Amino acid sequence: MKRNFIIIFFGWLIAASLFNGDEGSSKNKIVRPVDTDKSIDSSTFQADYDQVWQTLFDLLKEYGFEFQFKDKSLGRLETGYVIFSRNPHFSKVSNGFRTFAKPPRALLKKWVDGKMKIFAEVHRVSDSSAQILLRPDIYGFSSTLMDDSSVTGEWKQCQSNGKFEFEVFNEVATRLQKKSMTLTTGQSATKTAEEGSEAAPTPGLGDNSNVFVNSVPEGAEILLNNQLVGMTPSRLVLKAGKYQVILRKDGYKKFFRQLVITQRSDLTISAELKED
Repeated sequence: MKRNFIIIFFGWLIAASLFNGDEGSSKNKIVRPVDTDKSIDSSTFQADYDQVWQTLFDLLKEYGFEFQFKDKSLGRLETGYVIFSRNPHFSKVSNGFRTFAKPPRALLKKWVDGKMKIFAEVHRVSDSSAQILLRPDIYGFSSTLMDDSSVTGEWKQCQSNGKFEFEVFNEVATRLQKKSMTLTTGQSATKTAEEGSEAAPTPGLGDNSNVFVNSVPEGAEILLNNQLVGMTPSRLVLKAGKYQVILRKDGYKKFFRQLVITQRSDLTISAELKED
């Protein structure tokens, strides 16, 4: 009986390690889809499926991710892990990797490294729009000093705080907007403005617009027309119209911005708050 229990226990450990795929996964490993039981962020973009797919693929590649699985027909991407503290995109500030996650308490004092892999899906919403679902898997390394010459530790999973997703969506929207401006001639843009013509509304997003709000430092309250709607970084979905945006954080001066939002657009507000 005891022997059977040991065999079952070690069999369970092997199966769990294959499912988690933390390190050294095989090429024939079954790829996990974006899990519905974990935090997933999504955004819809005003561009066709091919443009959105390629933009996301190029961006993750620039960030240094290597792809374990990619299938454009399925709209699915899975990357391998990238180490934060060695990555030029994520290591511009000291301990910059910490800003991407909410670490367990066990890591708060001894977190010396971080790593992340990405699960992403691109869904076709219409002929002129597509949606990205994004979920990062983030781990922190907790070190323990054994003696004067050796250090040991373990990787612990962390919860994303949404900053990485925010930055990816913001960059994708910016790149798609630049591509759209390049493809649109000044003559056709002028004609559209004069005739007041409008593009077909995007299903799910309608005539609303994405407004990305970020601040340095993060954690500032966002007031929209004097109503608290969230904290930075955040993505707001707003109707066309005029708005007053206020960012406030203890110890810093308030940031004010007047906005005129048009239909079906992507805007970004980035504020560097000044100490009070």
